[in-house]
Amino acid sequence: MIQPNDIHTLTDFKRNADGLVERIVKSRRPHVLTVEGAPRFVVQDAAAYQELVEELEALRMRFSRSVVRATTNGGRR
Repeated sequence: MIQPNDIHTLTDFKRNADGLVERIVKSRRPHVLTVEGAPRFVVQDAAAYQELVEELEALRMRFSRSVVRATTNGGRR
């Protein structure tokens, strides 16, 4: 979940890139960069992003298997 202190303007990010990158790496949370007050980019540590992608893929596989089971045996486990 995005926290209010994880939202920055793109200008602020450009001015304080080193400090913000350090915060992003330490927090492992995505940070939102805004342009003219609107969310425009999401920046996240690459390792944290990879973990998120792998978790999502595992959930998709688990869901797909449960759907296949439900349709092939009438919902019995």
